[in-house]
Amino acid sequence: MGLEELLEISRRALKSYPLCDRCLGRLYARLGYGWDNVERGSAVKTMLVMKYHQAIEIGDVGARDEFLEMAPRIGVRASGLYRRLTGSDLSPAPCSICRGSLDLFIEEISIQAVDLLRSWDISRFLVGAVVEEPIKSIEAEVIRASGSIYFEELKDEISREIGKKIEALGGFTADLRDPEATIVMRYPSGGIDIEVRSILIKARYWKKWRMISQSTILKNGSPKYFSIQEASKPLANLFRGSEVVVHAFGREDIDARMLGTGRGAVIEVRSPRRRRVSLEDVQEALNSYRDLVEFRVEGWSNRGEVRINKRRSSTARKIYRILVLISRELREEDIQRLEEELRNRSIKQRTPTRALHRRRDIERIKQVYRIKCAKIAGNLLECLVEASGGLYIKELVSSDNGRTRPSFAEILGTEAICIELDVVWTEL
Repeated sequence: MGLEELLEISRRALKSYPLCDRCLGRLYARLGYGWDNVERGSAVKTMLVMKYHQAIEIGDVGARDEFLEMAPRIGVRASGLYRRLTGSDLSPAPCSICRGSLDLFIEEISIQAVDLLRSWDISRFLVGAVVEEPIKSIEAEVIRASGSIYFEELKDEISREIGKKIEALGGFTADLRDPEATIVMRYPSGGIDIEVRSILIKARYWKKWRMISQSTILKNGSPKYFSIQEASKPLANLFRGSEVVVHAFGREDIDARMLGTGRGAVIEVRSPRRRRVSLEDVQEALNSYRDLVEFRVEGWSNRGEVRINKRRSSTARKIYRILVLISRELREEDIQRLEEELRNRSIKQRTPTRALHRRRDIERIKQVYRIKCAKIAGNLLECLVEASGGLYIKELVSSDNGRTRPSFAEILGTEAICIELDVVWTEL
């Protein structure tokens, strides 16, 4: 596309719509480097006026009439030639898109954004913009009328220019990949919203006592049990956040302890107003209830780590310590039979009866890799069970009326019940 074709873009747009330098320059946003749209628009208007002047000088009456009709829509760049031709001062028409308000909007909203970011202790930010009606429709019509293929949208220019202004105003960094907050401006109303990114902390926890739930369970409006969620709540005060959510990599029963290597988790602090906190302070706050639940902080985390480990937890190996009570006296061969028949054995397990009120009734295939058992008393044995994630251990023992096969009860030919359960190792 030559210079004539480039100028034709502006001529088509300005024939119907008055445009300021910035809004005209946006039609050429993908051409040239190191210029802003104001400079592009000013340069194009200057060249367009020069083209009209050249045609008028050689007696082109049509060009003269077109220029005089278009001059108010071109604006101040046309004022000198207009005065020479008419002897009158030009009265520029206001821009059809921004009405001349855009520069002031960018200046004022940037100052508001800086104050907002400071109030949330933000250093890395991202800017978004929403262009409201009718301006959005007018802009679309200008682009269509011009036929430009080099344009950018007003919302993109607003986002970029405000981002640059915020950086210049005070110690902030625009970050497209890992912002601590996203601020969204609404033009021209001046509305401003902020979405603050949660703080994510990688940790492990140990549940030292039984009857501690993972998430909060309410009864009559109050927690029924102490929970891992409750133990992590001091982080809300530390970070001045709205709430704390524990994303554990797997789940143990309320009456099971979490021992050994502990369980991995990512702890999320939502809407934090304080972000500059050391991991040492996080560790201290998390261990406010160390007699019940102990945490070890391993570092900062991210959403990707949560997604990956949540997905892996359904198959990751775990080792359980269980205490099993059977309805008859244990025989010498019982332990050997259990260890042999449950070595590298696939387990078909329907959703446990106790979970049917919250889970679909489906059959799952899980794996037991090995078990090791020892007789404790006449009808009591202790076992270590290594299995894939998601296997219901209590039902592996009892059979849940045949819904889990094989099971301890089926192999031993007698009733069996798990009376104690601890998780002693997890792959995650």
